[in-house]
Formats: sequence, C-alpha cells, structure tokens
Amino acid sequence: LKAANDPDADGLLKDIVLQNRSEGFDLGIGAGADAMNEKLKAQDWDGARLVYERTIRDFGQEGGLTLYSKVVYPYITACLQNDKLDLADRAIGFTTDRMTIDFQSQVGQNFIELKSELTARKLAAH
Repeated sequence: LKAANDPDADGLLKDIVLQNRSEGFDLGIGAGADAMNEKLKAQDWDGARLVYERTIRDFGQEGGLTLYSKVVYPYITACLQNDKLDLADRAIGFTTDRMTIDFQSQVGQNFIELKSELTARKLAAH
C-alpha cells in the first residue's frame, strides 16, 4: 500500500503494529501466567513470587484486564487461600506501584476487594 501511495497505508500500518503488540503482550502475559501457575501448584511460593513480579514489571503499564485476570487475581487469591498474607500484601503493594489500575473500572473495584479481604484477614490473624 505504501508503494502505491495509498493514503490508508499509515493507518493500516499503525493498526498492524498495535495488533502485533497486543498479541505479543497477551502471549507474554500468558507465558508468565503459565510459569506462575506451575510454581503455585508445586507450592513454590518464592518461585511464584519471582515470576509474578517479573510479569508485573514487564507488562504492568500495558497489561490491563489480561494481566489482571491471568496473573494478578490468581496469584493474590492463591496467597490469601493459603494464608500467605505477607506475600499477598507484598503483591498488592508491588502491583499498585507498577500497574496502571483505573479504580473506577471493574478491575479496579475487584482489586479494592482483594485489598479489603487482605486487610480483614490480617485483622483476624491478630
């Protein structure tokens, strides 16, 4: 299209780049989620934390719902379900610092619920 001086070429090129980028993010997030889930199944909490933090560091600014639903929510929920409150607390802080979360969105509301559950569990533990 560019060679033919098609006026839509630049727009199409931008669309293709964005599509490839989002597919790359989804694949990267999926690979991180798979690795993290394997560590969680093996009860390798240090390994799961390292994969979690690396995935958040790599995709936190762009990951959005995919990152949240495949990595953030499953990891923090697993920590809470296994009484790993220190790891859940660390993950929430780490995520808050590195991931763009719109607290008015469904993801933001769900994240607030996770934080509330952690707070309640910490209070009950004392």
